[in-house]
Amino acid sequence: MIKGGYGGGGSAANWYPSPIIYGAGSGGGQTAVKFEKNTLWHRVIVSGGGGGSDNYYETDLIGKMDDGSGGAGGGFSGQGFWIDGEYVSTKLATSSSGFTFGNGESAQRYGSKNEKGFKPEKGDSDRPGAGAGWFGGFAGHHGNGGAGGGSSSALSSDAYIPEDLITAYDNNYEEFESHYYEFNKQSGYLFQNVVSYPGVWEGNGKLVITVLKQEYYNYIISGCKLKAYSNNYICQLGFGSVYLINLIMYLGFF
Repeated sequence: MIKGGYGGGGSAANWYPSPIIYGAGSGGGQTAVKFEKNTLWHRVIVSGGGGGSDNYYETDLIGKMDDGSGGAGGGFSGQGFWIDGEYVSTKLATSSSGFTFGNGESAQRYGSKNEKGFKPEKGDSDRPGAGAGWFGGFAGHHGNGGAGGGSSSALSSDAYIPEDLITAYDNNYEEFESHYYEFNKQSGYLFQNVVSYPGVWEGNGKLVITVLKQEYYNYIISGCKLKAYSNNYICQLGFGSVYLINLIMYLGFF
């Protein structure tokens, strides 16, 4: 298995007995801003990762028999994927559902362990992993297909905020944890004018923070630290001045 990108990207089954076929790609990890603690339930801004692909190496075959492109991440709904050049959009990661909370699905030989996922139709070897996100994408579990992208989200006035326990499984849909989401629309941390564009960035994910102006509030973001070898910022809260910041997040494909 080829491990997915940091932040929950699904792993790929990347074995193929041929020197000219490149195999399958793993899913991209999410780019996330978290307040107070480094858990899935403390995320306040999430940009979903792209799904892995299974394309033949010669570009003139893309869109033909061996086109298995993965879906883009970055939108409030993750993109589906392609099997033999046909787009599959029946199971998408959205703001309220997906493979599981946070993690993208890893490739499985006998199909998804999630009852809502895909079952295998063809091929046992080169199967891509799905992208992570607010909810992770579904893998296609098809030797000639891609995997879905993860969804994006932000803690805003029009966001879907689950009130019940949220269960997060691992990439194989085995180990899990259940917790309540740590914030609500009365927490005082709402973001405004949030826009999410899918498929606009390639490569490693990136988060850009720009200070716009400084004002006084009761609660502030006193510091944001980048977790080593990751795209995740952890922000601590305190009292005093507050920086109004502009966040630009780009999601990579892996």
